[in-house]
Amino acid sequence: MEEEKTSEETKETKVAMSRELTKKQAFLLIGAVVILSLLITGSVLFLLFGRDEVEITNMDEAIGSQSDATQERSSLQNPGSKNKEEANVLENKQRLPVKIGDYWGYVDIEGNVVIEAIFDEVDIFSEGVAFARYKERVGFIDKEGHWIISPVYEHALPYHNGIAAVRMDGKWGYIDIEDQFTIKAEYEDARSFSEGRASVKLNNRWGYIDENGVMIVEPQFKRAWNFFEGIAQVETDGGNGYINLEGDWIWNPEWNE
Repeated sequence: MEEEKTSEETKETKVAMSRELTKKQAFLLIGAVVILSLLITGSVLFLLFGRDEVEITNMDEAIGSQSDATQERSSLQNPGSKNKEEANVLENKQRLPVKIGDYWGYVDIEGNVVIEAIFDEVDIFSEGVAFARYKERVGFIDKEGHWIISPVYEHALPYHNGIAAVRMDGKWGYIDIEDQFTIKAEYEDARSFSEGRASVKLNNRWGYIDENGVMIVEPQFKRAWNFFEGIAQVETDGGNGYINLEGDWIWNPEWNE
C-alpha cells in the first residue's frame, strides 16, 4: 500500500512540474511574440517616417555643403571680399567732427575722442574717408585718422562713387582714391558727382561732365545744381528751369514769357 501511495505521489509531482514548465514556456512564448511584434512595428515605422527624416537630414547636409562650397568659390574668385567686409565694418564706425579749442577732430557715438583735434578744418566722412585741412592744405584721412591722401590740395569736396573734386593751383579737377587725376584740373569751379554727372564752371558759366570728363551739357548756366532722380535745377538769365541727364529741357524759364 505504501509503495502504491508513493508511486501516486510521484506521478502527481511530475504532472505538477509538467504544468509549471508549460506555464513558463507559455510566458516565454508570449514575451517572445511581444518583442517580435515591437521589432516589426519599429521597423515599419522607420520605413514609413524615419527614411524621410534621414533623407531630409541628408538633404540639409548637402545644401549646407553646397553653400559652403559656393562661398569658398566666391572667396577664391574674389579674394578682396574679406577685405571689403573688413572695410564695411570700419565704414560703420561713426565719426563725428567736433571742435576742441581751436582745432577739429572726431568723436565716436559715445563721445570718446577717436581722432585727435589737430586739424584746421574737417568734413563728414563719405565712402570711408573725409577731407581735412592741415596747415592750410587739404588731404583725406581714414576713420583711424591716418592720411590716405597727403594734404597737398588747396580745397576738396567729399568722395562720391570713388571720385573727389580737388583744387590745385586755382583749378579744379577730380582724383580717385589712389590720388590719381581721372579728370585733369582745368575748371574754375566744380561740384561732386551725382548720378554720373558733375557740374563744372568754365568761362564763368556752368555745364555738366560725365565721369570720363566728357562735357555732356555745354557751359551755359549762371548756376547748376546736382542731379536727383535724373533731373537737375539750373539757372539762366531768364530764371530757373530743369534739365534731364542729357541736357534736354524739362522746363525752360523762357517758355514762361
